[in-house]
Amino acid sequence: MSKKNNTFCIAPWVQIVLRTNKKIGPCCILQSPHTINDMSISEYYNSDWNQQIKEDMLSGNAISGCKDCYRNEELGYPSMRQDLNRDYKIVKTDLADKILSYFKYDQLNYPSRLELHISNICNLKCLTCQPEDSSAFLTETSKIRNIPISNLDYQLSQDKINNLLS
Repeated sequence: MSKKNNTFCIAPWVQIVLRTNKKIGPCCILQSPHTINDMSISEYYNSDWNQQIKEDMLSGNAISGCKDCYRNEELGYPSMRQDLNRDYKIVKTDLADKILSYFKYDQLNYPSRLELHISNICNLKCLTCQPEDSSAFLTETSKIRNIPISNLDYQLSQDKINNLLS
């Protein structure tokens, strides 16, 4: 990779986030069309969808689901993409393919990091959060939209939690 790559993010190579709405994705912002009901964590990690995201990122193609990170960066604010890349020692994204190979991130068969959002019970309304992750936001959203929403829709059952990694 010889050109500057402003779309690369290490997330699809090293982590999976399982949200309270059962969606699976490489981070809490970019969510795949898949749910934990459709496939296992391993199946998602090796899915065509995740592989395509990786290819697009390495090619420098913008990912529509990553627009929040791109927007923050355009406004001069740090993004989750930048923070995660820095955490994994990727400071020169134009060398991402070489760094992936050097640290063997491109050879992982399973993510090294799993972030589980088990419940949305939270009394905070952080600006970086969403109703699926905050019962306080969910309550406010349901009042504004005049739609009854149950917090139970945003909690993983104990059985699902127990079976996640089996």
